[in-house]
Amino acid sequence: EQAIKYWWQAINHDVTHHEFVKTVLPKIVQSHTKLKDHDKAMEEAKKLIGIEETPNALYCLGDAQISAELFDEALQTFRRALEIAPTEEEKKTAQDKVKEAEAARKQSKEKNFFRLLQPNMDMFFNQLSLFKLLHLETHSFCFKYQTQL
Repeated sequence: EQAIKYWWQAINHDVTHHEFVKTVLPKIVQSHTKLKDHDKAMEEAKKLIGIEETPNALYCLGDAQISAELFDEALQTFRRALEIAPTEEEKKTAQDKVKEAEAARKQSKEKNFFRLLQPNMDMFFNQLSLFKLLHLETHSFCFKYQTQL
């Protein structure tokens, strides 16, 4: 959060410096995504696209949409990046992003039982760790007692 504030201070210092803004806004988008503030991440990515619609700007928005589990929107965004990609290398990158979004959409429609059971599994392993700790304390006491005899 602190880094985002510093980046915005730097941007506000000279808003007309579009090249600087185009390099900093993706970092802000990634930071919001990591903080799970998906709405803000997508808002910032749309600002980046408003400056100049480039494949990299669209990748930022698409990645934020995938993080927010908006797979259909991300797919549209990556397809738009594929349309405007000027070089073959960027087209390949956009095709990879399209495939990634399609896979994420397909996976989201399937039930992920491990994800559903994760909270229960975490609780189970925490209880198991507590049991192991109690077990070790008990046996270490017995072991200390035997060595003193």
